[in-house]
Amino acid sequence: APSPQVDELGMQVVPSREQRRPSGQTIPFGHTVLAGSKHEPASYRYWRPGKIFEMVRTQRRLLAAGLAALRPGGLLVYSTCTFAPEENEGVVDRALASLGDAVQLEPVELPGVPLQPGLSRWEGASFQPAVRAAARVLPNAQMDGFFIARLRKRATAGIQ
Repeated sequence: APSPQVDELGMQVVPSREQRRPSGQTIPFGHTVLAGSKHEPASYRYWRPGKIFEMVRTQRRLLAAGLAALRPGGLLVYSTCTFAPEENEGVVDRALASLGDAVQLEPVELPGVPLQPGLSRWEGASFQPAVRAAARVLPNAQMDGFFIARLRKRATAGIQ
């Protein structure tokens, strides 16, 4: 079997017949789960404050690629294992601001899991009120903490 391709973000690209029409045109996905890039323990050795901004650029590109692959009406779940608002609420806020009505943030519900709403502000910056529909799960005995947002693609306008 051929080895899988890896894109510029380090994500494995595994094409399948179900994702392509005979013409070669890509068939958009109905639902996508996008787990943002993971901070590995080894990365702590080279972590510095500027690293957050490098990750923000990567997270923005991941979210944009995920939304572009989604068909109208489809759902994308964006989740990270970091608590950096710049990589979480900041990335989602920017997507909502740039895409307008093409994307809608939906409330996150995880039965039995205590959730905190997405932040409305961070270090003097305000996020759109819709960002509070995202959720933060604090670490506990059963799981690590993470951020999660549900984005519904309403139209393709502005999404490439």
